[in-house]
Amino acid sequence: MLPARLVCLLSFTLLHGVSVAALQTVPLCQGLSLDILPPAQRLQQPAPVVVVVHGGGWIGGSRQDYPELLQWLSQQGYVAAAAEYRLAPAARFPAQIEDMKCVLGWLQQHAAQYGGDGKRMAGIGISAGAHLLALSQTTPGRWETTNTSPLRCAALHGAPLDLPAWWQTADPDRQDMMSPRVMLKALTGAAYPQAAALYQQASPQWQLDQRDKIKRRKEALPALLLIHGEQDQTVPLSQSQRFTASYQQAGGRADLMTLADTGHIGFGAHSRSVAEKLRQFLQTCTK
Repeated sequence: MLPARLVCLLSFTLLHGVSVAALQTVPLCQGLSLDILPPAQRLQQPAPVVVVVHGGGWIGGSRQDYPELLQWLSQQGYVAAAAEYRLAPAARFPAQIEDMKCVLGWLQQHAAQYGGDGKRMAGIGISAGAHLLALSQTTPGRWETTNTSPLRCAALHGAPLDLPAWWQTADPDRQDMMSPRVMLKALTGAAYPQAAALYQQASPQWQLDQRDKIKRRKEALPALLLIHGEQDQTVPLSQSQRFTASYQQAGGRADLMTLADTGHIGFGAHSRSVAEKLRQFLQTCTK
């Protein structure tokens, strides 16, 4: 997944001359913190909120990994928030999704204190962070300490969405820190054959399939923008392709943007087109 400091999410050449608002850090559940950057310019009405969730294979990464992205969101007129979650293997699943639900619930309740509208929230997730955002939106009412409403929309970059399939298609001989099996065992504490039910519960794809089976379509599904490199050797493109099709079948709006000649980390030569796609997506869904 993402050794997050190796690459910035986007190439923000758009940022020259930006006056950045003061970053604020607030304490949350489990000793975690949330960084909040208000809109760069004073607005006449509450601004939409965009929460950024870092990658790192659930075992690394930090809420501080994407300062340029927070600045860009602030300049675009959003309240930008950078979330963190407990890391594996010290914390096993479901700790990470519990933390994600805590973040979303807190932001919805307190956004107004930072000039934000808690009813107009979006998310941007990178790799493991994209997995957590997707899981949070396919498990309404689960792992929540406070009631949370669905996001308006979420952008998911390089997301692992079907953990059983991801385990089964991974190279069993690969043992480096970017190995899917190494990351999954750190997250769950077990190999897939010994914890199949847990892998299912942790999979947005499985949760979506279950939701569709029991016809729970009355629950809102946020609009999704999935971004995936065609040469991704860590999370196969098929993960996003199948989830996009299932999401659409379940009644949700999902758009998959594939990036030719691009792997798991970064956007290669597509940074500007991704930035524009993301700008339009957020602008439309947070109106």
